[in-house]
Amino acid sequence: MGVPLLGFALALLVMIMRRPEIITHAQFWAEDGRNWYAEAYNGGPISSLLYPHTGYFQTYPRLAMALALAVPMQWAPLVSNLLSLCVRAALVAFLLTTRLQWASIAARAAVAAYIVLMPGIGEVHANATNTQWYLGLYLLAVAVAEPPRRPAWRVHDALIFILGGLSGPFVIFVAPVLVWRQVVTWRATRNLIAATGDPLVWLALALALLQGVTILATKGRGDSPLGDSLPLLAHILSLRIFIGFAVPERWIGPLAGNLGLMVAGLLWGISVLAVVLWRGGWRMRSIVLFGALMLAAALSSPVGSGDAAAWPFMLLSDARYFVVPNVIFATAVVCAATQLTAHMRLPACAVGGALVLLGCLFDFRLAPLPDLDFPAAAAGFSAAASGTRVDLPILPPGWHMTLVRH
Repeated sequence: MGVPLLGFALALLVMIMRRPEIITHAQFWAEDGRNWYAEAYNGGPISSLLYPHTGYFQTYPRLAMALALAVPMQWAPLVSNLLSLCVRAALVAFLLTTRLQWASIAARAAVAAYIVLMPGIGEVHANATNTQWYLGLYLLAVAVAEPPRRPAWRVHDALIFILGGLSGPFVIFVAPVLVWRQVVTWRATRNLIAATGDPLVWLALALALLQGVTILATKGRGDSPLGDSLPLLAHILSLRIFIGFAVPERWIGPLAGNLGLMVAGLLWGISVLAVVLWRGGWRMRSIVLFGALMLAAALSSPVGSGDAAAWPFMLLSDARYFVVPNVIFATAVVCAATQLTAHMRLPACAVGGALVLLGCLFDFRLAPLPDLDFPAAAAGFSAAASGTRVDLPILPPGWHMTLVRH
């Protein structure tokens, strides 16, 4: 376990270096304060777990805020941020375990490094609200991992699926991967018990059904006009994924008007995916399937553009929707590189890796967040009389959370 533990520690260190104020001046981000903490404080942490948000259950941020309630309020954002960092670091550590030894350690280390260094993550970095994207990737990693042989790993897999499956819609897209895995098992063994008796598959299907029914019943997703078109889809695929996976988000706008670059990006991306689908094996094909399903769901029902058309808004912002597709495409690029002939592999990986690393380093230091002096606001709230309704400022500027003093 030495390598995974080292990966966990390095991931934590690098993520903190990218935005130190998430530790030194921790503050709530958006729904972290307005929804998760406020609902846990005002209504109780247990009852808040029972309510879906934007169409599905979001258990992880609610649990994080239940833990944050155990410390004085001025420290609550720090607890939330640290927990969210640990989830991403745990994903990195899992990628480096022997459970994924079907891929080389070099390939897995490259993907792990990308997850830590990837550009364009200012919105999702170290907050409970957006940790769901990394939990979705964690679900996928478990689904394509070697089956567990020790009880501790079985418990780990079940806990990750319960937490991740109840913290977003991702289990709906992972369930087909697990079914595919069981079909592969059946073809290899012709053992009906081995193909149908995996409790993790049934757990995933049950969680997928629960989240799917909740989405249909609550109709909690956004109803903004999509503004969809084939040219715009081509721009999104090319500039936000095939090229955008390796460049800072602030570059997307200036690049968006370049038709030649968009076409080149499409050709490059389609070529990479074609190699993976042709030579990658069932695991890599299922990883691409997961990414495609995730992106299709995001494009069909995005949230956050208000009254504006969603797709043009997504092209220039909404980076959270591209975390999973970008990691999936980075994984596909690594896989495609392994399919090169021996004499081409080293120079191609050196040049390609240097370009991706350069793009990541241009966005290594994430833009500092404004300091709203949350500890002072928390102290003012603590001094308020019981029953007083108080608005506390949170990030991004203009947001606030409303608490009723106990």
